[in-house]
Amino acid sequence: MDITIDNEFRDLIAPLTEEEYSSLENNILEYGFNPAYPLIVWKDYNIIVDGHNRFGICQKHGIEFVVIEQEFDSREAVIDWMVDNQLSRRNIDPNTRAYLIGKKYNVEKNKWGGSRGNSCTLKTDEKLAAEFNTSPRTVKNDLAYYKSVEKVCETGEISRDELMNKATMKDVNALAKLNDDERQEAIDKLKNGEAVNRRVEGIFPIYLKLDKETNTRLKSMAGTESTSIHL
Repeated sequence: MDITIDNEFRDLIAPLTEEEYSSLENNILEYGFNPAYPLIVWKDYNIIVDGHNRFGICQKHGIEFVVIEQEFDSREAVIDWMVDNQLSRRNIDPNTRAYLIGKKYNVEKNKWGGSRGNSCTLKTDEKLAAEFNTSPRTVKNDLAYYKSVEKVCETGEISRDELMNKATMKDVNALAKLNDDERQEAIDKLKNGEAVNRRVEGIFPIYLKLDKETNTRLKSMAGTESTSIHL
């Protein structure tokens, strides 16, 4: 079977740390592929939807693996299944959880052509809130976060995982609102390990309608001349 890797599906899976990947690789090398955890592929397309890391290790070392073919009605159905599978794991971090719920909300919303799901009485945000034991407001915030991550990462200057690991949800949302030049400068500083915050001394521009004297005093208090405060 010629298995295909779909980039969008692959990127839904949080990458393993070097230690986790090494541990998985050593386990497979010592004991072989565990058939209790087969690779799951989309039937008729042979696109892998679960087991990307194990598949890569087996390919690298020429180890046989077990495959189960599963039927899905559409790409949206695959994404929905993968998101649910990821969200069922206990060790998922808050940022990844928010991103995945936001993506699921976006897929569901687009699938039904609006914010209302397939129920006549239950909106998509209410449905997901009940499913994940949270509030509709939080689900909408997760959607905003998901869209911000996608916008910041669309240029390829920073990976989704690096962004989500180095910046808070509020910082990511703030980054998405910057213009291209400001966002690039902020991303460069973020990648260099500089702190991200939204105070006057932070890396994000602050737009305040102040007189020139007050503006100068704020810069002096911040102890930097690099902060952009536009009149």
